[in-house]
Amino acid sequence: MSDKHLRRKLLLLGIRHKIHSGYDVRVWEDPWIPTTPARPARSVATVMHLNMRVSDIINQESKEWDAGLLDNYVHPEDIPLIRSMAISSTHRRDTFCWNYTRNGQYSQIWILGCSKSIEARRGKRNIGAKYH
Repeated sequence: MSDKHLRRKLLLLGIRHKIHSGYDVRVWEDPWIPTTPARPARSVATVMHLNMRVSDIINQESKEWDAGLLDNYVHPEDIPLIRSMAISSTHRRDTFCWNYTRNGQYSQIWILGCSKSIEARRGKRNIGAKYH
C-alpha cells in the first residue's frame, strides 16, 4: 500500500460530521456518532426511513434532541453519545471535524506520524516473516 493510499485511509477513519443543523447528515449512513472511528447511528428496528436526516431527530423549536424520537429509532447505547453533542441554535450548515485531536481540527502531522508508525510495524512483521 502506498503512503498516499495509507494517509487517505487514515484520514477517512478520523473524519466525522459535526452537527450544527443536521440537514446535511443522514442518520443511518453518514459517520456522525462520536466514536473512534466515527460511524452512523444504529437503529432499534428495521430502518423505515433510510434517508432520515439528523435534523429529523432534533426538535426544531427548542433546538434540542427529541428524546421521544431518539427512544423510538436509535439504539439505546447511541443515545448518550448523541445527547452529548451540542446543536447549533442557528441553521448553520453541518461541517466535518477530526476525531483524533481535542479541538477537532485535522492535523497533517498526526497523519504523517501515524502512517510512519504503521509502516514501521509492517516492516518489522515482514522482517520476522522471512525468518520463521
